[in-house]
Amino acid sequence: LNNEAQKVCSLVHNRQEFLALIDSAQNKSACQAALKGDANGKRRQVQICAQCNPAHNNFVLAGSKQYPTSHLMLDVDYDTAAPGWEQQKEEDTQRILAAKEEHGVLFVQATRKGLHIIMRRHDATQPQSENLRLAAQKIGVAADMCAKDITRVFFCGDSSTLLYLHDDVFAVEDCPYIPEEEEAKSAKPK
Repeated sequence: LNNEAQKVCSLVHNRQEFLALIDSAQNKSACQAALKGDANGKRRQVQICAQCNPAHNNFVLAGSKQYPTSHLMLDVDYDTAAPGWEQQKEEDTQRILAAKEEHGVLFVQATRKGLHIIMRRHDATQPQSENLRLAAQKIGVAADMCAKDITRVFFCGDSSTLLYLHDDVFAVEDCPYIPEEEEAKSAKPK
């Protein structure tokens, strides 16, 4: 956080920098605490955001909404009370990894109750919600469609939870900002 209590970001340029961050003693400790249910542990974990470019906003995450990148992030959570959820998660993971190149999957990380996935944006002429819907449909998962704000983050586990990491995840490009339908109808200034 900066002096105004805003979440700020820094760029991660390559695999080595990323692995050093997620395998740091601080992140490993935070991950262990989070797995035990400690909410403060979760808040101390490394967080990643791949679908907006805060460099245009002085690296402040809030307010970076109008700077989408060529990537999008899917959060897949399973109902841990449902019978067979772990088997479904494993089947989905294997299917996603088997077709990762075909669908533009760049990053897959296991979470306590699901998966974090970063993919290439499929259609830069469509709003984020449509890109998320298309991506979830292509890889056959039920992603959290309420999480369409491009400034969203993933709380990141250490490298033991990392299932796939393509180096293109570090090569993001800016995309045009396409407002959601409700934003386009709004009288509020953008």
